[in-house]
Amino acid sequence: MSERDYQAAEAAYRQAEVRFNSMKRHFGNGKVTLRSTIKGYVAELLVSNGDYVEPGTPLAKIQRS
Repeated sequence: MSERDYQAAEAAYRQAEVRFNSMKRHFGNGKVTLRSTIKGYVAELLVSNGDYVEPGTPLAKIQRS
């Protein structure tokens, strides 16, 4: 492995570690905490518990209060 390959691998590891630590803050006791950027209440859930979703998939509709 060259020095360049090592540095690239280390950079990829550091980026993954940052993403992991960021995500870890939202998990606890087997649950995920999600926060909306707007105030309101959940008007409709668009997925069911246990559904597999891709990043960017809408999870719920929020009704502004």
